[in-house]
Amino acid sequence: MQLGSREQGMEYQERPDACLLCECSETGLDFHHWRYGENKVGCYLCRDCHDDVHRGEAKTENPGWLVPCVENLVSHHLEYHDNVDPEVDVILDRYNLPNVGDVVSMAIERESP
Repeated sequence: MQLGSREQGMEYQERPDACLLCECSETGLDFHHWRYGENKVGCYLCRDCHDDVHRGEAKTENPGWLVPCVENLVSHHLEYHDNVDPEVDVILDRYNLPNVGDVVSMAIERESP
């Protein structure tokens, strides 16, 4: 699995009016980084959701934080959006995820009843 970059110019989404995950509009938004450094990639989440996607092994101090972070995101996405049949591309685009479609797909399968 390659964790590559998205197309040039896709690093930042426009700042939404509400959290992309829980859709709360009453709190401020943080920019959640999927990649740091020169090629920053991320999306906007409220502080609570930002903390939720970084729970457990998804803390940035863990060298392998990205995979558990994406797994946490997918789990919460399914919880908040009641996706009976979620689509990988929808999740990738909604959260401006770098090339981690395989991780999203596996997380969806793991969460499916």
